[in-house]
Amino acid sequence: MTNKDLLEVVANIASITTAIVAVWFWCYYQFTLWRKRDKVEEHLAEEKKLGTDKGQRTIAHIMAEVGLTEADVLQAVFSSKKIIRRKDVDPVTRKTRGLWLEYKGTPK
Repeated sequence: MTNKDLLEVVANIASITTAIVAVWFWCYYQFTLWRKRDKVEEHLAEEKKLGTDKGQRTIAHIMAEVGLTEADVLQAVFSSKKIIRRKDVDPVTRKTRGLWLEYKGTPK
């Protein structure tokens, strides 16, 4: 086996290893996103299940209760099909003051 052949084998192993590591990190990243979304959905479902109100909560409330950053909460909310986003509109200026998040449907 010449040096050229050895170099080709090492290069092939390196490219395969790189692909495997990239796929593993992508799967880990997707799992992390899924878990954060699941935490937010579960929290909003529990709040709605209490029945004291519609279960609408602000981003700040979810951040405090679930322990995620604002960016994580927003990413989870906008990727979820189970969470409704409602605007809080000022009746005088007709501008949005905030965002209410609510679990869609009946919680289990």
